[in-house]
Amino acid sequence: MRSLLLLCVLFVSCHPTVAPVTSATYVAESEVFYKDGITWLKKTGKPFTGVVIARYENDGVFYKLSYQDGVRKGDWYIKVNRRATEEGTYIDCDPDLVAFIKKETGSDSCTLNLWREAWREGFNNFVTLEIKSHVVFDDDTFFLIYTKYLKKYKGRYAQIIIYDGNLTSRVARSFP
Repeated sequence: MRSLLLLCVLFVSCHPTVAPVTSATYVAESEVFYKDGITWLKKTGKPFTGVVIARYENDGVFYKLSYQDGVRKGDWYIKVNRRATEEGTYIDCDPDLVAFIKKETGSDSCTLNLWREAWREGFNNFVTLEIKSHVVFDDDTFFLIYTKYLKKYKGRYAQIIIYDGNLTSRVARSFP
């Protein structure tokens, strides 16, 4: 089992889309926990910076997520049977978007994910904005965010997701 984990770490470290993080720390999913939208390292109790990897042998799924100070940042992917089914990059939100969200919700927590998903006809590009807030926007505000801040990324689809911090309560809007 250790050999398998070492092989996975070696594979991930040689993968050409791995984003640089401030630490070369790779950990298994079982070594972190999630609370209030932040990923924490169990052994230190501090927000995690590095790469979380997981492999589920029963269904052949493998994923890699990069974090900085407990927040998703950098490249990620999900593979099923050794083929990428989803891959993308978490980037900082535009400062104007952060200011708009803070004005509307009081929250300055947003994550922008530029990603693609494998479909039969190839990959489809997505732009996903995740906002941590208890405030839900009306349809006009969702559309304003899409046209002013997300459309420029030229994803075939755009999504805006509002969650309450534990990633269970979500409100989502999608745009073509």
